[in-house]
Amino acid sequence: MAQVAPNERVLAVTPVGYAKEGSSLQERAMSRFGRNWRRRPMSELVTGLGEKDRPDWMKAALEAARLAPSAMNRQPWRFQVDKNSITVSADSALNPTMVVSKRLDCGIAMLHSRLGGSAAA
Repeated sequence: MAQVAPNERVLAVTPVGYAKEGSSLQERAMSRFGRNWRRRPMSELVTGLGEKDRPDWMKAALEAARLAPSAMNRQPWRFQVDKNSITVSADSALNPTMVVSKRLDCGIAMLHSRLGGSAAA
């Protein structure tokens, strides 16, 4: 596993929010390029507490995390939900050489889940 040296920092930037109305030609072209990458259904991402038993804040948190951006739209995160908690982990079945990007992606999903859950609370 890659380690961050004492004199190194991992910097990341992630978009939050919605795209503006109306797209440029370049944005439309990029959107078409990525069409093969669809968001995974919640059933592939979440284990634990059944959907009917999840409180509204948890449903909103999970949906926000499901929609979060990730490197190459892989959605490497998986969620284990219990009555009052959501645990985020990286899918171990994905390429193990991309450990750092998977961790960043999971951090992005965590941020989105926090924002989504807070908005619904």
